[in-house]
Amino acid sequence: MQNSQVKVDSASAATAPPPKPSAPRDANVASRDEPPHAQRTEQPAQLGRIDNDTESTPRTVNSALQDGVDSLAAQIGSLGIDATVPHDADPIPLRIVRESGEPADDVQFCPGSRSVNYSSKWYYIAAIPESAGATLTCTRCYQDHIAHTALADKWTSLVIDEGTTVMCNFYVTRVKKILWPQAVQANSMVEISALLARSAGFQPCPGQEAVTGVEGHNLTCYEKYVADSPFEDKFAPDREKAEEHTWTCSMRDETVGRIATFAAERNDWQAFVDGARERLQLPPCAGAAPVPSDSCGWYLARGALRAAPVCATCYRDHLATTPFAERSRKYAPGLDRFPSPGAAWACSLASLGSLAALEGALAQRDWRILEETLKNMVEAPACAEQGIVGGSWWTLAGGGCPGFALCYACFAGIFWMRGLDGFLEPAAAPAGEAVKCSFHPSHPRFAQYWSKMCKTVDRGVFSYFADYVRTMSTVRPCAHNGGFANAKWWGYSDSLFCEDCYLTYVKNTALGPHLELNGSIIPETSFCQIWSPRMRHYWEEVCAAGGPGTPASDKSLEDFLGVSRHRRKTYFETLSEIETMKQLKEVQRRRALFDAQLSVQWQGIDGMSRALGSRDHYQYGNDTLGWYDSSAGYEARVLFGRFTEGLLASQLKPSELQRILVLQAIWKEVE
Repeated sequence: MQNSQVKVDSASAATAPPPKPSAPRDANVASRDEPPHAQRTEQPAQLGRIDNDTESTPRTVNSALQDGVDSLAAQIGSLGIDATVPHDADPIPLRIVRESGEPADDVQFCPGSRSVNYSSKWYYIAAIPESAGATLTCTRCYQDHIAHTALADKWTSLVIDEGTTVMCNFYVTRVKKILWPQAVQANSMVEISALLARSAGFQPCPGQEAVTGVEGHNLTCYEKYVADSPFEDKFAPDREKAEEHTWTCSMRDETVGRIATFAAERNDWQAFVDGARERLQLPPCAGAAPVPSDSCGWYLARGALRAAPVCATCYRDHLATTPFAERSRKYAPGLDRFPSPGAAWACSLASLGSLAALEGALAQRDWRILEETLKNMVEAPACAEQGIVGGSWWTLAGGGCPGFALCYACFAGIFWMRGLDGFLEPAAAPAGEAVKCSFHPSHPRFAQYWSKMCKTVDRGVFSYFADYVRTMSTVRPCAHNGGFANAKWWGYSDSLFCEDCYLTYVKNTALGPHLELNGSIIPETSFCQIWSPRMRHYWEEVCAAGGPGTPASDKSLEDFLGVSRHRRKTYFETLSEIETMKQLKEVQRRRALFDAQLSVQWQGIDGMSRALGSRDHYQYGNDTLGWYDSSAGYEARVLFGRFTEGLLASQLKPSELQRILVLQAIWKEVE
């Protein structure tokens, strides 16, 4: 079937509720561009799979990626949303998202604290170009707050290169609601320029980390949430405590900062004190797993969403300081009978899909669309790390991406909410098999999918997302210090590049079209060399040395290959030895556990023989292990001894741990 040429009118698409979850579809799925009774003749792709026969060794977890996933909920909650907008304000219709073509000149909604890493247009204060990064303002904030003022000519635009990560600095309440109106009234950029330039020297809030020596940290959250507000005189520096004690910032959680901003706009200091104290004492959300309803506080939405309870933590984090706050009320165990008191409840804002739905509804100022979306989402299986058996699934219209699958919750909360459902079509899941949603945060390509989806929404062109998915959904992520066997490789015999790194990095460099190997299959387990930031730095030096085939380029390439050979040699002398040691310890541990299971079985046989009186009046054993009334009892004791010895042997000895530390230090020198 040819790819559907779909144009989505998001404004009209958002007027109807998303389809309710349906039973798993069979192999014949009705095509989006055919009448309902027409059926496909081809077999739909198997969802959630990567059709590749190669095998890989375990790969190292990318901690930086994991940190990004962990902070996603915080980014979703830190939108450029005005909490003072009346809850009954007119909704903002979504603009049309095209399948392809020229992108929109501006974003429809300010990204808030969400990082943007694609090529896009921004504005900055022209008088302080050295601090441009600290004054960057998104096109939405510029159009809404700056363009129509007499100070508009004090700003200039620039285009940020692809891959450069930036954030909007204007959405912060102090800038948008205090300093900028003052600047417009005084027709002067002095104060706002000074603040934004000064903020460039602030270090990020240390978060949960306890720190001493607070230079550079002590003003970050104060400047963002407190300065110039009615609460400014409620705070004073505590330099003695800061210098002599370890401390953590009470506004490390952006929720506390938003509570301060929300209360300051109403000049209600007690509301801030009570709200901050309550939030800091709340336990973390239990997630999508149901918990006893009396295990924490809950909030219930008024109306149709009573069956979608929200834990007190998520209410504080995502609803309390928004225009939707009064749509919910605190659950009263003695009075409320719905949902069922005493039952196990799951928080309705614990998943990425529900948080994304809330983000979209807040941006559109439309509670009804959130109500319709969540009402259907609570009936569908939760998006889970272990996958979902059955359920309803979606993929790109026209297929071509068998490794990509969207569960109902992510389809409704992320794509339908943003008017992108016209670019998707239902798909069949393998019968009886668990399929993992491509938008679950543990999916190896989740961060890239999320980034491309945000780019699609911001720029109004779906091909940014679709092209990436069709190219990368069947490509396994780079294994980093792991390896692949029977896989395709690019690069050189002395420096191999995996398919992931080739497509996402090497292909677009100067030497990308001039490699020695281009998709060659290598049966042996091999390792990618170009994922490392250090090796990419060397590769960029090769690309900058001169045109391919020139003496300068060849000399630089040979130096690069020499570094790769040394790195590979060091790998086998260090990480390979460490991995061998760990595998040996794991074998010993498993053997010990197997002996423990056998010991329990022999103890059972011994106990049964005692109960049945089937002993032979002999004793079994020796003076070391003791004497037993049956051979089964003696065998159980022998196996238990082997279990304890094996478990002890499976632990790293001090000398082995020291050896690992030495090897890791050697590897770090080349990595």
